[in-house]
This record gives sequence, C-alpha cells and structure tokens, in this order.
Amino acid sequence: MSTLVVTLLLLLFLSLAIGLLVFIHHRDKQRDIADLVSQLSWMGQAGSSYSGHELLTGCAIGLNGPERKLVIVQRIHRKQYERQLVELDQVIRCGVQKTYLGAKGPQPGAPAGNPYTEAIELVLEFRDGRQPARIPFFRYMLNNGQEAEALEQRAHNWKVILSKLIG
Repeated sequence: MSTLVVTLLLLLFLSLAIGLLVFIHHRDKQRDIADLVSQLSWMGQAGSSYSGHELLTGCAIGLNGPERKLVIVQRIHRKQYERQLVELDQVIRCGVQKTYLGAKGPQPGAPAGNPYTEAIELVLEFRDGRQPARIPFFRYMLNNGQEAEALEQRAHNWKVILSKLIG
C-alpha cells in the first residue's frame, strides 16, 4: 500500500515538474517574440510601415516595399539584438542557401540523399561586394527538424518577393 502511495506521489511530482517546465518554456518563447516585435518596430517609429514581415526563431524581418527597404533583426544574445537596414537598391542577388550537416561538418549543396539539414538561409548579395546578409529561416539547433520543409518554402516565398523588388 505504501509503495502505491509513494509511486502516485512521485508521478504527481513529476507531472507538476514537467508542467512547470512547459509553462516556463512557453512564457519565454512569448517574451522572445515580443522582444523581436519590439525591435522590429524600430523602423516603424522612423515613419515607415511594413508591407510584409516574418517572425522566425531568434530573427525577424520587415519589408517596406514602397521605400524598397528591408529591416533584419537578429538576436545575438539573450537581450542583445543586431538590427540591419538593407536598401534593396544595393542588392544584386537574392537566393536561398541550404547547408547540410555531414560527418565532416557543414556542407553547402550536399546530395539530396542527405536528410540532415543544418541551416536554411535567405542570402542577399550586395553590389559593393560587402559580406552578404544572411537571414536564418531554419537552424538545426534551434528549430524542430519537421519544420525544415515549411521554413524552406517560406524562405523561397521571400526570395520571390525580394527578387521582384530587386530586379
């Protein structure tokens, strides 16, 4: 009888602990989204408005189509963000780059048989030759592997939108 009571108490404690952890994770995720939205509103305060935006894990982008500007906000550390304003007139090419994780580390353009996608990024190349802007849509360590296909499609949708504005 006492073994049954101890087992039930242990199961109750374990259930409460798991429930608390799920609650904390959900609350932190909501705070992260709110922080990204707050950072993204930076351009909106400067008198611009967005014709499109995307909230991703640790990253957000906002597009002002009429002014041909793209704001990229990426979380660097817990509460530290990097904001970048991209003038689309300075962009010559927009593409989606998929990186695969292999035995030797990340491998861009690995064969289709490799199921281990490490990253899917929207890459903007500039006319002046500076480092390309990389917008991470999927990262192996931060996203669920089942999200890769849907996030890749979203990256391709943004590629089409931005390519029309660039070209």
